[in-house]
Amino acid sequence: MKGQWIAIIFVSVMILGTLAFSAINVQGYDRLTPISVGTNPDGGALNLDTNRLYVTNTGSGTVSVIDTTTNTVIDTIEVGGIPKDVVLNPLTNRIYVVNSGSNNVYIIDLNTEPPSVIELQESEVVAETSSKTFVPAWIKDVAKFWIDDKIDDSGFVQVIEYLVQQGIITIPYAEAPEGESSAEIPIWIKTSAEFWVNGKTSDDEFATALEWLINNGIIKV
Repeated sequence: MKGQWIAIIFVSVMILGTLAFSAINVQGYDRLTPISVGTNPDGGALNLDTNRLYVTNTGSGTVSVIDTTTNTVIDTIEVGGIPKDVVLNPLTNRIYVVNSGSNNVYIIDLNTEPPSVIELQESEVVAETSSKTFVPAWIKDVAKFWIDDKIDDSGFVQVIEYLVQQGIITIPYAEAPEGESSAEIPIWIKTSAEFWVNGKTSDDEFATALEWLINNGIIKV
């Protein structure tokens, strides 16, 4: 083996309609045994906390669950038609699968065994919201400006920060951190906001993202 293992990268290679993932030593370019998943894989999401990689397979209508500590497929979850994008919310340990063939989104709760699947139709909005969480509908306009890059991260944070401080947005379980705060907004926060703006997730799901920003000191309350 060459050099020291300083990082793990998962590289995808399309071979006869299946996807081979390989772990690679960045320093020495050593390659491990490929991991075969479903037919015509398209998207992937990695949870560093649980060492799980989720891969959407557009040809087989499934999501492959890979244990990255052993580089093996440990589960296959059936979803909708032609699943493409998959997004992970690490706070709730849920993934969101966008099915372009059946025009719906599957929310998969990974906290249950087996994982539970909630199907959202195109016009459907999750109705299960907490009475303690309150996010006015017009905040979606602000979030859309941010998603479309009409305002930058700093501008979005300033607006949300002001609204939380004034009590216009209520996030019941958020607490300001002690010590150093995080400097950047993770990409999954913007993706969560986009799903919320498009009516695919509830106020509670979006509030979870805002709660993370508060707890990590990006939004100050």
